[in-house]
Amino acid sequence: MHATPAISSDVPNTRDAMPPDTSLRHVHLAFGRSVALVMGVNAYTRGIPPLNTAKRDAEAVGGLLETGHGFTTLVLRDENVTRERVRSMLANKLRDELGEALSSHDRLLLYFAGHGLSLPSDRGPEGQLLLADADPADTRTFLTMSELRKLLGGLPCRHVLIVLDCCFAGTFRWAGNRIDRGASGPAYRETLERFVKYRAWQVLVSASHDQTALDAVSTLRSNTRLSANDIGALAACRPEAASHSPFAAALLRGLQGEADYTKDGLIVAAELELFVRDVVERATGVHQTPQLYKLEQHDRGEFVFQVPGAPLDLARAPSLSMEACPYQGLRPYGFAERERFYGRARVVASLLSRVKANPLTVILGLSGAGKSSLLAAGLVPAVRALRDWTVIEARPDTTPEVTLRDRIEVPNSAGVDAGRTLLERITAWLSVHVSDQLCLAIDQAEWFEMLVASDVRDGVLGGLAQALEAHADRLRVVLTLRSEFEPVFRTSALAQFWDDAVYVVPTPAHHDLREIIERPARAVELSFEPSSLVDTLIDEVLQAPGGLPLLSVGLRELYIRCVTRNRDRLLTEDDYLRMGRLSGALAQRATALLQELVAEDAAYIATARRVFLRLVVQRDGEWSRR
Repeated sequence: MHATPAISSDVPNTRDAMPPDTSLRHVHLAFGRSVALVMGVNAYTRGIPPLNTAKRDAEAVGGLLETGHGFTTLVLRDENVTRERVRSMLANKLRDELGEALSSHDRLLLYFAGHGLSLPSDRGPEGQLLLADADPADTRTFLTMSELRKLLGGLPCRHVLIVLDCCFAGTFRWAGNRIDRGASGPAYRETLERFVKYRAWQVLVSASHDQTALDAVSTLRSNTRLSANDIGALAACRPEAASHSPFAAALLRGLQGEADYTKDGLIVAAELELFVRDVVERATGVHQTPQLYKLEQHDRGEFVFQVPGAPLDLARAPSLSMEACPYQGLRPYGFAERERFYGRARVVASLLSRVKANPLTVILGLSGAGKSSLLAAGLVPAVRALRDWTVIEARPDTTPEVTLRDRIEVPNSAGVDAGRTLLERITAWLSVHVSDQLCLAIDQAEWFEMLVASDVRDGVLGGLAQALEAHADRLRVVLTLRSEFEPVFRTSALAQFWDDAVYVVPTPAHHDLREIIERPARAVELSFEPSSLVDTLIDEVLQAPGGLPLLSVGLRELYIRCVTRNRDRLLTEDDYLRMGRLSGALAQRATALLQELVAEDAAYIATARRVFLRLVVQRDGEWSRR
C-alpha cells in the first residue's frame, strides 16, 4: 500500500458544490478526498494462468495518481486481492483503510488489472473478475460485474471512475449507456464547476464485451474445469515483452497529459477514452477497443484530472445573449453554421460517397426533414473540402435557367465563349478549370415546379440532363426535393439518373438527436435541468412528424427563457412545461410575434391572414404548403 499523502488543511468541505475558483488551485481540492483503490493480480494459485504485467501496471497507475494527481492510493497486489477482501472494503466504504468512510464529499477511482471472463447467464453475457483466490472449478469464487456494480452502488461518492483492464471488460456495458467519444472544446471555469458539482459515475474498459485484453501469460495447468472456450480466452493474451499492457501504457501516457486534446490543462474522462482507444487500437491492430460508459448514477458531471504541473487557468464562459444562441429556430443551417451542425456525420458521409459515385444525387424528404441544412451545412462543406472540387450553390426563382446559368461564372479573361444555354455555360466552365470537378448544389428543387410553367421547368431539367450526359466524369448535380414532388421529377429528363440518385433523409437516431440537443448547449456551457430533460425532448421528437423544426424552435425558446431569467445557465424542465412542450413552443412564439405586430398596427391581422393563405397552393385538387 502506498503511503497516504497528507491532505492539505485548506481542502474545502464540499458537498454538492465546488468552491469559488479563486480558492481552487487544483481539481482534487474540489473534493474532500480523491481516493484510488488500485488492484493488480499476476499470480493465481488455483490453476488460472499467471499474468506478467498486471501488478506492475497497478503499481505504476497508483503511483501516478498519487504523485501527479493528488490521490490517496490504496494498492493491492496478488494474494491481497481476494474476493472477500474486496467485498468487505467496498461494503465498509473503505473505512478501515482510510480511517473514515467514503462520503459524498469524496471521489473514488477503482482500477483492476487481471483476468476477466464472460460467462452466459439468463440476462446475457455476465462479466467475471478473477481475483487472486478464484477457483476455476467453482465459478462462485469469481467476482461478477453485477456484484461489483451493486457494491459500488452503495457508495455515497459524487464521482466514481471504474477502470478495468481485463478480458471482456466491456461486459460492464450492461450497466449503462455508451458515452459519445468526441472531445469537447476547451473547458471554461463554469464547465469545470459543472463537472465537479454534479454526479459523474463512469466506467473505462480496456476491451469490448467480446474481446480479450493483451498481457503476458504462461501455459495453463491441466486441472482447470472451465470450458475449452474459456481456457482459450484466458490464453489468448499472447506474450508481450513490454513492461505494461497496451491499455495500461496508454492510460499512463494519457494521465501524464497526452490526453489533454483541448490543451486547457484538464483531462476529462471522454478525452481519456479517446486517447487510450486510439493508442490501443493502433498498438493491437484493433484487437481490443477501449470504451467508456456511464452508470445509472451519472448526471451532468465528468470525472476530470488536472494535467500534472499545469496551472488551473480557465476563462469565463461567453455571456449569454440572443446573438449567441446556439440553436437556429426555424432558420436552416447554412455554410456559416457548419461548425455547430451536429448529429448528421453519418448521413453526410453517406451522401458524400454518393456524390463521388453518381452524376445526380437527390436529397429527398418531407418538409421539415432538414434537407436544406443537410445540404448547406453538411454536404457542401464536405465537398468543398475535397481537393480540386468546386461547389456552386443555387435556388430556383422565376427565371431559373438564367439564374442557374449566371451562377456559373466564366471570366472574360479566359478567352472562352461563355455560352447562352446551361449546357454551354457548364462546358465553358469545365474547359477553363481543366483539373476541377464541378458540383451544382440546388436547394428546394420543388420550386422549379411551383414557380414557373412546365415548359420552363422541363427546359431547365433537360439542360441539366444534357450536361450530365456530356460531362459525367467531371460534373455532379445535387438537388434537395420535397417528397410529394418526386413523381414530377422522376418522369422528367432526369429519369435516366433517378433510381441511383435518390437518398431519402433518414429520421435521426436516438444518439444523433442527443448530439443535436447537447453539443450546441455544451459549446456555450449550458446545462439541462434535470439532465433527463434531454431524454424527454428526444422522446417527443421521435413521436412527432417533422420533429426537427419543432425541436429547434423549442430549444431556441428554452434558450430565450434562460437569457431572460439571467441568473443561471440552465435549460429547465419548468420552462419546457410552461411553453407547452415542443408542440406548444411554436404556437406560443407565433402568437407572441403576431401580438407584437398587432399592438403596433391593427392592420397587421389582415396582412397575416393574407400571408398564411399565400403559404399554401392547390395542386391536383389537393392543398400543399409552398
